Amino acid sequence: MSDGEKIILDNSVLAAFYNTGWFSSLKFWTPQKSIVVPEVIWESEFKPYYDVSQCPGWLEIEPTSHSSLDISDPPGQLSVPDWSCVAVVENSDGEAWITTNDKELKKVAEDRDITVEWGTAFAIMTYRECGISERSYNDNRSDYIEDVVEKGFVENAVLNAEKR
Repeated sequence: MSDGEKIILDNSVLAAFYNTGWFSSLKFWTPQKSIVVPEVIWESEFKPYYDVSQCPGWLEIEPTSHSSLDISDPPGQLSVPDWSCVAVVENSDGEAWITTNDKELKKVAEDRDITVEWGTAFAIMTYRECGISERSYNDNRSDYIEDVVEKGFVENAVLNAEKR
């Protein structure tokens, strides 16, 4: 893991990127940021449902422990894999935040004072910073819009994103 920032992706973001064809071709612009997925999400929510034999080079799989997490009276209805995103942030030494398209995970993260961003903001930032080629973005953005729940906001933001 890098000593810099950590962006923790949940399954909804991984699936959206996979379904657009962006998953295998992503490139990132700064080595100071680690793109992380909790191991439980990779092994139980993502890998069994998608044709992926190994983790791509841009993504790190991080083991998680829930033992230090206070989830005795959890706000919202989160699965164990979603709680693993919270655990990665709360056990991180550096700056870390969750990137999700899941409303409940976003709410729980905000209630715990964890920085959280929508997966669409991450997708647009990745595109703008040349992590997704212009051709691939234009060819597959309608697939992304179809995959994401918040269609009104997402469609407008995705269709109007421009390269810097």
